[in-house]
Amino acid sequence: MKKRLVTLLAVFLCLACMLVFAACNKENTPNSSDTPQSDGTTQGGDPSHVHAYGEWVETKPATCIAAGEKTRSCACGAIETQPTAATGVHTYSMLDVCTGCGCSVGTDGLIYALNNTSTAYSVIGLTSNASNGVARGITPSATGAARDVVIPGYYKGLPVVSIENNAFSGLSQLTSMTVSENSRLTSIGQSACAESGLISVTIPASVTSIGQAAFKDCDKLIEVYNLSAADTEGTYLTEYAKTVYASAVPKSNLFADDEGYIFFDNGTECYLMAYMGDDTELVLPADYNGKKYEIYDNAFRGCSNIVSITIPEGVTRIGWYAFEDCIGLSTLKFPKS
Repeated sequence: MKKRLVTLLAVFLCLACMLVFAACNKENTPNSSDTPQSDGTTQGGDPSHVHAYGEWVETKPATCIAAGEKTRSCACGAIETQPTAATGVHTYSMLDVCTGCGCSVGTDGLIYALNNTSTAYSVIGLTSNASNGVARGITPSATGAARDVVIPGYYKGLPVVSIENNAFSGLSQLTSMTVSENSRLTSIGQSACAESGLISVTIPASVTSIGQAAFKDCDKLIEVYNLSAADTEGTYLTEYAKTVYASAVPKSNLFADDEGYIFFDNGTECYLMAYMGDDTELVLPADYNGKKYEIYDNAFRGCSNIVSITIPEGVTRIGWYAFEDCIGLSTLKFPKS
């Protein structure tokens, strides 16, 4: 009798062990018969087993341009791995160089000149094929559409202290000029941005001199952040501005919509200032946030590849020279009314 009980007990224990192994192969140890799955996991020899994965753990951080990696695991030892997208966000050092990819905070395509003592750089212009890579700086598009220029505080480890005479003169594609948080800029030369398409400009507190006519005929320069104490007489810095700020705190009244149009809206006035998209056949927005608007002077100046523009009833006025140098423009469609 005792021998029979021992035998039954042994059979019961064997069955129990088989059930445990079937539920999940040895805890934290993959079964040698596991096979890789298309999702990067391993599936045990028992097809009835379903992995119970834990939380994702970052095993390789993503950078501005490189993908990262995350993993999660099952108690049976199976591991799932997935890539994580590159952040697209640069982290800049005090020398304005990204710690992830080594790029400069400054606009790609800026032309620099080293001074006579090899201690600092000046910005002397912008190449015609300037490109911004990851949303930085001027990017000529099919329409010759405008973009922003960022002046870095440093270039190749040396401070950028000046924008030279005529550096951006006549650049109709230029819409804004800002500076790095580490700006070392002290001077802006004569006619540096004259006759350009600037809509907004930021003059940092470090600037002590602005040359004569630096912003002459920038008749779209509607918003100015002047943080400096430099003398602006004869510079035309605020000649055309609707808003002038002495600090960086006030929020801008310039807004870009999803289609690439830039609007100025200060609560009482609403203007279409420029187009930054790539379409060549434009149907202008019916309104901006429910408001009728004016097309500002020189709004589409230099958008050479636009071939047609349809103007809606919401437009109350078309400014002077709004389509100047739009050499590809063959059709303007107006509302019947």
